[in-house]
Amino acid sequence: MNLIKTTTTRRRMKYGALRKNTVQETKSDAYLCPNCKKLVSYVPVYTLRRCVYCNQELIWESAATAN
Repeated sequence: MNLIKTTTTRRRMKYGALRKNTVQETKSDAYLCPNCKKLVSYVPVYTLRRCVYCNQELIWESAATAN
């Protein structure tokens, strides 16, 4: 499994007397399929045996040791 870092941006708007926009960026791990390089999951899902895009067999043990 290929482990990469992803950045997620969330915007929240507050209404009322104190209007404010909040932008929050978080970084998290993401797991890619070794064959088609598409996003499989953000956390290791050991029950997921095959990629939903290319039907490649996923080996999660190598992903757990990569951390």
